[in-house]
Amino acid sequence: MTLVITEALCGISLVYYQNRGGIMIPVCQTNTSDTIGDCVRACIASIFEFEIEVMPNFWEQTQDGLKFTQLVSAWVTEHLGYVLVSVNFDEDLSKIIEDVLCIAVAKSTVDSDVQHAVVWQGGIVHDPHPEKLGFIEEPTVFMLFIPLNVR
Repeated sequence: MTLVITEALCGISLVYYQNRGGIMIPVCQTNTSDTIGDCVRACIASIFEFEIEVMPNFWEQTQDGLKFTQLVSAWVTEHLGYVLVSVNFDEDLSKIIEDVLCIAVAKSTVDSDVQHAVVWQGGIVHDPHPEKLGFIEEPTVFMLFIPLNVR
């Protein structure tokens, strides 16, 4: 993966993905609270390049992981035209998605009882948390975006 750093935005630099053919605009999370944080929303806004306020913070509506994932998935399908698929990989199997721009989830460095999400492509591409602390372990949960209209 070749990265070209350009001007600063949101405390980090814009990153050009030559193998993706575009610029991902990093979006920072607006809420860092353990109970209603919006790191997943910030990751989706970054990947699809829209302002974070366009998408609801579903974590405010439920702290149930399954219900949260269902709400996010339904929104992504309806508004972006993608199916959101969450997969669990161990460290060895995660190599099969190494070139895929996705969201990785693992224990937060801020609080090991809390899960955190980052934009991932073989490693952390963008951590939406203002402190950019990443994870305390390698991620095993990945959220992949499958387009509905494949041509």
